[in-house]
Amino acid sequence: MGDRGNIKCGVEKSVWIYSHWHGSSLPVVLQKALNDGRKRWGDESYLNRIIAQAVMDLDPCRLEWVGISPEMTDNEHHILEVDHDSQRVRVLSGDDGGRRVLREWDFAEYVRMPYSELKGVI
Repeated sequence: MGDRGNIKCGVEKSVWIYSHWHGSSLPVVLQKALNDGRKRWGDESYLNRIIAQAVMDLDPCRLEWVGISPEMTDNEHHILEVDHDSQRVRVLSGDDGGRRVLREWDFAEYVRMPYSELKGVI
C-alpha cells in the first residue's frame, strides 16, 4: 500500500529522495523546489537539500513517509532525474531492466510547465 515514488538527484553519483505516500505528486513538488531554488541551480548540494526539503514538507510528523538513500529503495512510478551538470529534468522508466529516458526538459522549461501537464509526467 502507498504511492511510492523517487527523485534521483544526480546522474553518475546520485542521492535518491523517496516518498512513500506522495509519489504521484513528485512532479509538482520538484517544480516548486526548482522554482524556489532557482538561485542554486548551479550548486548541487544546496539544490539537493531544497528538493529533499520540499519532499519532506509533505510529511506532517517529519518522521515517516520520506527517505534519502544512495540507491532506489522502493518505487511504483517512473523516476524523476535531476541532472545538475546539464540542468535538465528527465523522466526515466521505472523498471529495473535498464532505465531509459522517456521525456526531458531543461530546468527553465520544467519550471514553466503548466500544472495540467505536470500531473501526467510520471
